[in-house]
Amino acid sequence: MEWKNGSFEEELRREKYNNVHSFRGFSYDMFNEYGNLSSCPLLKIHWLRLIVDEGHTMGKRGQPTNAIDFASWIFAERRWAMTGTPTPQSIDKDGLGNLFGLLKFLKHHYFTAEHWGEERCKVLMKDIKAGHLAAFFKLRQLLNLFMIRHTKLDVVQLHKPILKVTRMQMSIPEILAYNTLVTAVQMNLVATSMEGRTSGKQDSLLSARQIKHARQALSNIRLACCGGTQIVPTLTYENWLETVDLMRYKHGADDLTITLVKHFLSRMTNEQLSSCMACGIQLQTLFLLPCGCQICTECVTAETKVCLVCNRDFDIDHFQKLQPGLDYKWKWNIESQGNHVQTSSVPHSSEHIQHDRLELDEIGDNDAEESIVNLAPAQRRIRRRRNDRHDCRFPTTYRDGKCLVCFQPHECVLHENLECSICHNRAEECPKEESKASYITNKLKHLWYEYKNRGKTPSGEPKRPLKVLIFSQFRQISNVVGDRLIRRFGLGCVAEYWGQARNLELMKFTLSNDCFCMLLAKEGSHGLNLSFVTHIFFLDEILDKSLESQVVARAYRMGATENVYVEQLVAKHSIEELIVQMSKRDGLHNQMYSNDGYQENKFKSEYYELEDAATCGQVNANNRNRVGFLLSNVKIIKPHSTSCGKRKVDNSTKDHKKKRKVQFAL
Repeated sequence: MEWKNGSFEEELRREKYNNVHSFRGFSYDMFNEYGNLSSCPLLKIHWLRLIVDEGHTMGKRGQPTNAIDFASWIFAERRWAMTGTPTPQSIDKDGLGNLFGLLKFLKHHYFTAEHWGEERCKVLMKDIKAGHLAAFFKLRQLLNLFMIRHTKLDVVQLHKPILKVTRMQMSIPEILAYNTLVTAVQMNLVATSMEGRTSGKQDSLLSARQIKHARQALSNIRLACCGGTQIVPTLTYENWLETVDLMRYKHGADDLTITLVKHFLSRMTNEQLSSCMACGIQLQTLFLLPCGCQICTECVTAETKVCLVCNRDFDIDHFQKLQPGLDYKWKWNIESQGNHVQTSSVPHSSEHIQHDRLELDEIGDNDAEESIVNLAPAQRRIRRRRNDRHDCRFPTTYRDGKCLVCFQPHECVLHENLECSICHNRAEECPKEESKASYITNKLKHLWYEYKNRGKTPSGEPKRPLKVLIFSQFRQISNVVGDRLIRRFGLGCVAEYWGQARNLELMKFTLSNDCFCMLLAKEGSHGLNLSFVTHIFFLDEILDKSLESQVVARAYRMGATENVYVEQLVAKHSIEELIVQMSKRDGLHNQMYSNDGYQENKFKSEYYELEDAATCGQVNANNRNRVGFLLSNVKIIKPHSTSCGKRKVDNSTKDHKKKRKVQFAL
């Protein structure tokens, strides 16, 4: 916060003298408490040095928090802000605003209101956005006056992390969901890029007006790379009738063509595949041409005006209007399986009901205020007082893993035994259709048996136990993978660092020997000291490499006695490969990793071949250009089972020198 009159006390005096009751969006009554010198002794002291940890929060734009305001009110001769990421990676308006806000907190005279600091920042930001080279050197010279840079690379005794990039082969259901979302993006880009009597460029995802929808489309495609979901196209009855009426009355289609179009729309909305009539690839959604042919999005370009199947000309405006308005819904596997388990776990026989009643009778009725309340036809719970101690009792057969008294789930441990002896929960293997979740589950099983009997170090101290962090930017993916891990290893082995109970989950992960895995979300990438962690898994490729550095820095810090193994999971032939190639080409990979285990330089995509940065343009100038570049270059994944119209060659007859004689029987 910048005080125009030099200090907080002087600001209050001026405001009271001028009888102005609000400034900078705050009311004067808010500061009556601080105006009393006895209420805030920290504001009375002239501090020599003020040090703020995680100082990048002092440069946040928008509505400031109470901590930021109070730290700005304290008068100190020297101000320090310690941070690992002073600004986000992208050099755009938000990143520069964060940096300038941090410099204002330091209260250097160059950025004060008396020396026209606001105007200088605006001019410098304008020149940087325009791409003027002198502005970058000027910003660098300013940062040399304020910034002292020390990194972990300067500490020789600290073991560097070892990075491994693993390319995952996506399953057929995952490829289907991924291709459906990619097709939706390509439909938008192709249809809006065609030049007819009317222009549709304002509706394109590459337009600056549609940047919000473009970011959402990119996030959806990245979500589909992690699996565990299905994409269901939906079509309203009005759009269905409109498409059929246009084909019948506008384009004069016969009854056979109308029937084919109806079958195509029915397959598209019932999660069935349709074959492209040009290349043969099978997809959920295709382009519908006025002639009735269905063609995939990669067979149609902005210059296409003739059908590739029947060679008929078509009008571009009619083609754009004919496309049905589809909506896409997510169908997560854990939700469908949870509903199935919930309906199938309720017993229907009178023997099970009678057996549960006997178990409840054995618990006893010592307190007069306790009463039995019917919660379900087959479930009965004892109502008890708050904070009343009790011994949890579980049914002899597994139902839902909850106590019959308090209804709290049992934190079972299933990494060695496949069935819990208390709640009788059985370990459930992850289906192979969810490629990343299945890989993580099998990898953790292997690491558990590897770290089980590690022995001791040469100094006689026991080696570090297995502690794994699993990070994802998307909460949906963390829920999918976390559900699979809990089903396989039990609730006592997995912690989730989000929500109101995240501190309890962190304590369980830190202190419990059975809990060896913790799911980490974006809010847990800063401020945690997890130097005891042995492995880190990234479920999705991260665009902002500064965020990746922060996550790795949770374990790569002072106090770590061994190397941290970092593994990045990349879906093969997907947009994640494109992100890796783009980051590698632009030199955005992290330098913190050890050269011995650094395998990202060996990574080469067989599906995406990018040119250098000079020919592709400044992709990383801002987030909008980066999102547009990724959406423009993403491709459909062609499964191995799809021939795509190409004839297979028989290698067994390739080396035969004699020509085969063909005889015709007359």
